[in-house]
Order: sequence, then C-alpha cells, then structure tokens
Amino acid sequence: MNDRYTFARAIARKAGAVALDYWNRREQLVVELKGPGDFVSVADREVENLLRRELAAAFPDDRFLGEETARDFAGQFDRCWVVDPIDGTHNFLRGVPYWNVAVAYVQSACAQIGVVFDPTQDELYHAIRGGGAWCDSR
Repeated sequence: MNDRYTFARAIARKAGAVALDYWNRREQLVVELKGPGDFVSVADREVENLLRRELAAAFPDDRFLGEETARDFAGQFDRCWVVDPIDGTHNFLRGVPYWNVAVAYVQSACAQIGVVFDPTQDELYHAIRGGGAWCDSR
C-alpha cells in the first residue's frame, strides 16, 4: 500500500501542474456542457487522461474510475483508483482559485488512500488508512 500512497502523492502533484497550466490559460479553453450546469473542458479531460495513463503504467492490474469517464465504469470497487481531475470546475473556469485534483485508492469497497492537491496554493493534503492525515506545502 505504501508504494501506491507514494505514487498517489506524486501523480496528484504532476496532474496539478498540468491543470494549473490550463488554469493560467483558461481564456483559451473550449468549454462544453455535459448536462444542465455541468461543465467540462479540455483541461478536465487531459488531466484525467494523464492520471489514467500514469496509474495504469504503474499499477496495470488496478481499475480506474474518473469523473469524466465514469459512464464507462462497470464492476466493483476493488483495487480501484477514483479521481476527479479538476474538482471545482466552475471555479476553475471562472478564475476562482478554489479547485483541486483529487485522487483516491479503494480496496474491497473501502478507501485506503486519499490525496487532494491544491495547485494554486501548492498544498497537498493526503491520508492513508491507519496512518493519519497530513498537509504538505512548499
């Protein structure tokens, strides 16, 4: 589990850096409507794709559930990564610095790892079951 915990923190920071770059250029983003009041941009999709690729390369037997591709998910929450590539898309698109990248690892339907990275504040919140919760800032 410790290897997943270490990786989750690193990949959240990497995905956050990509998201922050898009946030700094958000006027150029194409925004689509998924449903009433439910927006998605290329930034959401690209950050989720990065997370999916990197997690699959590191842990090929694990499953993946992402906010932007959830409709394709079927099965149980066993050895599954759950991600929201840009949690707070409305704020992100409006230039309000209250959004994050969220990554969790679930085993046997029980969350084992949770990581939330706030790129605008460079703060990484993370926890592992039985190991406490922490905030790292640079």
